[in-house]
Amino acid sequence: MEDAHVGVVDLGDGNSFFGVFDGHGGPEVSDWVASNIVETLKANENYKKGDYKQALKETFLALDEAMQTPE
Repeated sequence: MEDAHVGVVDLGDGNSFFGVFDGHGGPEVSDWVASNIVETLKANENYKKGDYKQALKETFLALDEAMQTPE
């Protein structure tokens, strides 16, 4: 199976995060997203302000952009 998942009961602020990432891009992509999404989300300024909807959008866009860099 190429899907990956993440589950964090408490992000340190009372919020939880659960996600399943489809592996259509290959297992490397879904594994990488699962490994990096929580850290990226918590660093987002809108997340810190409590605008979770915008923070999730920006987090996914940031991860998309980061996957396009050689690092």
